[in-house]
Amino acid sequence: MPIRSAGLDDWESVSYISRIAGYDDYINEMGVSYLGNRDVYLYESEGVIKGFIKIENVFGKSQWLSGLRVHPDYRRSGIALDLTDFALRKAEEDKLHISRLLIEERNAPSLNLAAKCGFTKRDCYYFLNGSPVPTGIGSNCMPEAGTIVDIGWKFAEIDEIPRSLVVFIASGEWVFMKFGDHYHAACTGTPDFSLTGKGETCVIRKHMTPGLMKYVIPEFPSACVFEKRIG
Repeated sequence: MPIRSAGLDDWESVSYISRIAGYDDYINEMGVSYLGNRDVYLYESEGVIKGFIKIENVFGKSQWLSGLRVHPDYRRSGIALDLTDFALRKAEEDKLHISRLLIEERNAPSLNLAAKCGFTKRDCYYFLNGSPVPTGIGSNCMPEAGTIVDIGWKFAEIDEIPRSLVVFIASGEWVFMKFGDHYHAACTGTPDFSLTGKGETCVIRKHMTPGLMKYVIPEFPSACVFEKRIG
């Protein structure tokens, strides 16, 4: 199969495909550092890079897939399916128990691909602009075992996350788990919390309120996590 790991020399091709793919181009916002961990894999045939995917190992427990892009000239030729199949085989080789990905709810092609590859929906989330205004350190409001948590545009089960990485903050009666400039609503309360400044805040759909809709990221308002057990 014509799939190989991307090097820094491949950035021009990756950047170009991302720019014309028609999705939110966060990849070019990141720049060449997107390739820095050697976890981007290219589909290359006849000397032409036609697509790519990012495959991350999360704490040695699970796999996270993102950034699947195919050049518009080569779509509907099975490249996205081949890249996803490659990722799933890699998860098995790496002895990871599950593969996950996040799909924006309006992205019909990706939803269809996930279903074809055997992924099932886990939960859906809203993504909000800004960081919660802190009112305290926050209680240890640890979600139930098996709950998946946004750790920065990728999700992991709470039991997979090293406790040293978990920071709790309170905003009114709400409690959030903080990972860098990303916040995951762990415990809900009333009234609604307020957001300010930079960062992103993730709220599971069942806890979203009308008052929080004003903070939703317009270009990526809501998305669902899909997962597939390996082996």
